[in-house]
Amino acid sequence: MASLVKAGKIAAKSVKKGAEWYYPIHTDLDTQIKYAFKDKAIQEAYDSFDGSPEQFIEELEKYIKIENYKNRKLKSFGSKIDATNKTLVPVDATLDAFAIFGGVGTGLKALMTLGKLPAYLAYNLYYLAKTHDFKGALGNLAYEATSWALPGSATHLINKYAPQADKYATKKGIERFLKGLEKKVLEPEKKKRFSEKKKSQDLDSILQGATA
Repeated sequence: MASLVKAGKIAAKSVKKGAEWYYPIHTDLDTQIKYAFKDKAIQEAYDSFDGSPEQFIEELEKYIKIENYKNRKLKSFGSKIDATNKTLVPVDATLDAFAIFGGVGTGLKALMTLGKLPAYLAYNLYYLAKTHDFKGALGNLAYEATSWALPGSATHLINKYAPQADKYATKKGIERFLKGLEKKVLEPEKKKRFSEKKKSQDLDSILQGATA
């Protein structure tokens, strides 16, 4: 009985992961926090923060969550495009196979791409207007060009647009968090650097437990 329950849990977990991969609307806060700690300014702020590691991460989480909410429409848009791209990969692969026997498959694939073009352009314009990230917008175009060139548009099996929205929200959260730290004025007697115990803590273990 126990083995059946365990197998059921494993199956349910696999189904959940598959659903999240197919339609990546869920935002993984743990991943966002780890991404944030790759930022040099966050690392420096962490080293000089007058408080506990947990407090630092809780404050950072708060700002990132706010930005996730503000950018929920961008994330939703990106998730829909990622899901649509994955849905059409088998169709792309079939058309590529037909292209071997003539230009029919290539022509049909071009027509299908033209049909999706308005959605790509709408997302890119929305992304650019919201983020002013010209490099990211150009990267989206390069991504689609690469997908067109590869058999079956294989790169469409990798989520591109939803993670892009998450990274943008994380960057904005970092910016607002750091500005919030700059505005805080602490009393002189409370201005203390991390204790040796705090500095000796393993950051990875702190991050793992921060959003549990």
